[in-house]
Amino acid sequence: MCAPCTSEGLGSLDIPWQGSCTSASISGSRAPEEVRDGRSRSDPCGTAVSNLNDSIAFYTKYARMQVVHRRTVPTTGFEVAWISDKTRPFVIVLSERSQVDHPLVPPAHLGVACASREEVDRLCELARGEGRLINGPRDAGLPIGYLASIRDLDGHTLEVSFGQEVGLTIQQAT
Repeated sequence: MCAPCTSEGLGSLDIPWQGSCTSASISGSRAPEEVRDGRSRSDPCGTAVSNLNDSIAFYTKYARMQVVHRRTVPTTGFEVAWISDKTRPFVIVLSERSQVDHPLVPPAHLGVACASREEVDRLCELARGEGRLINGPRDAGLPIGYLASIRDLDGHTLEVSFGQEVGLTIQQAT
């Protein structure tokens, strides 16, 4: 059993593989194609939150994320939600806890791409009105792009950006 499954109280549930664990101890699990071909891929990243419903609302509003999986951990009673923008097989795992001791603060952050500079500006105005804007928007040039940092309810940093050339940068590095 992998550490994330153990910490989420999954035990040895009889569930098919769902993208976050390739543990053979889960009955019926199988590694996805991107693991079977010998190359590793991004898997979920996760963070603790103090109020799952409020955090889901924040990430829906500011990052266009939707809940794709939700459950209550039997051993703790805390809730866990996987959120995704559904554009690729990647989720952010929000794990409810009684308190968040170590929020992601700059330079640590979760980042999402926006469709335009105007979308970054709109989110900044919304965040400014709610007292959540940390900095930006600013144009940091290539490959960083136009970006801003927004604080979520637990102090985690969400970076919203346009024109960040992640794909091109990776392609040029190979």
